[in-house]
Amino acid sequence: MCYNIIIMIKKLIKYLMTGLIPEKTECLTNKQKVALKNIIEAARERVWMSEPLYPRLKTDGFTREIPTDSATAIVDSADILENYLNDQNRPKE
Repeated sequence: MCYNIIIMIKKLIKYLMTGLIPEKTECLTNKQKVALKNIIEAARERVWMSEPLYPRLKTDGFTREIPTDSATAIVDSADILENYLNDQNRPKE
């Protein structure tokens, strides 16, 4: 009888401890934030390239040719965000 009570108390304590631990908040690192900004900028530029007079689009600095360093930054940014999304979609253990 006493043994069962001890087991129940241990289970209750474990339940309370796991229930009171705040869940990990999912936020982006600075590197991921920069990557997201780069991808948004590339998407806007792509729309501008197909329709230069798109009314809601800010056109600061857009050109028809994408410099090599910008193309590299866009590809790297896409990889960073793809890895982030893959990590978020993995089943939690």
